[in-house]
Amino acid sequence: MFAEGARLKALHGPSAVADLSLGQPLEATAEVRAAFARAAAQDWPGRFGYLDNLGHPATRAHVAAACGLEGIPPEAVVMTCGAAGALVLALAAFCPPGGEVLGTGPYFPEFTAYARSAGGSFVALDAHPTEPLDLEALGQALSPSTAVLLLNSPNNPSGRVLTDDHYAQLAATLAAHEATTGRTVVLVVDEVYTALHYDGARSGRPFDHWPATLLVRSYSKDLGIAGERLGYLVANPALDLDQLTQRLRQLLRAYGFVNAPSTAQLAIVELGAHQVRLDPYLERRKLLAQALQGAGIEASLPDGGLYCFFDAPGGDDVSFVTAMAEQRLLFAPGVAFGQPGKVRACFSVELETLELATSILDRTHRTR
Repeated sequence: MFAEGARLKALHGPSAVADLSLGQPLEATAEVRAAFARAAAQDWPGRFGYLDNLGHPATRAHVAAACGLEGIPPEAVVMTCGAAGALVLALAAFCPPGGEVLGTGPYFPEFTAYARSAGGSFVALDAHPTEPLDLEALGQALSPSTAVLLLNSPNNPSGRVLTDDHYAQLAATLAAHEATTGRTVVLVVDEVYTALHYDGARSGRPFDHWPATLLVRSYSKDLGIAGERLGYLVANPALDLDQLTQRLRQLLRAYGFVNAPSTAQLAIVELGAHQVRLDPYLERRKLLAQALQGAGIEASLPDGGLYCFFDAPGGDDVSFVTAMAEQRLLFAPGVAFGQPGKVRACFSVELETLELATSILDRTHRTR
């Protein structure tokens, strides 16, 4: 859909296409841009040379203090090339060749590729109709081959969050599996949208429930710097951090990442304490939901993230997305996220784009 959007914009002009298919963040604020400018201007010996594979010490210390988790030492933080880099490293560290990475639908499509890059395979459970986690199905799916359980909260594409109650029940399920098989399943939680929770929703704290846990986060979405590729991995201090970080050093070099972008790391320190403004996201979330509902499409408000995930009119997500693309309105089909019959729409776009999307939905609704 990204390629289709580029084609349509080249053919008709950017202002004639409403592209809600890609999870592109809102533009970086002036404050964020100024922090990058100050970081780029820093000048000292070795400024642009290789650095510690795990990240600038000052950046790791800043992230440990600012991540909102108590008792996190800098040694538990590894700076990475986006959340994607952190996920690849986490899976490579704990999934042996031929191992299984278990997930649950709907899921980010690249999870499959990330697991494959680690020499394993991604197995996804079907989405539960009302809950973000189907614990009964998960308990049945766990096997001696399961090395990693990969979850996402807030979820892309559904916007659902996993609460402390979910994690407590999950820990009991994993503990029972460990007692039966002798295998400890490592929990990896993708929290790339951790700064984007709405209406009082809040993801739980998996560190409080399962020791073998790693969190994956990124500055891409909330700061609008996806192209700068800066994320980080936080390991539960209950793990053997010396052994783990040594392994991650090796993997950073083996995968060719070497280290996360230096200037971006320095910019995060320059930015200091920063509170993400949710108002622009809340406004766009409301406008998109109203546009869909005005077209007769039921769309519930997500608890977090950047997307509305709704039932495809007529039940066929691919046909609906294809028909809308012909009207220059781009969505992503649910089949890409392991849930056919659903459609994902991204609301972190310019207001003019949402206005155009509303117009197209209104026109197609009236002519159906």
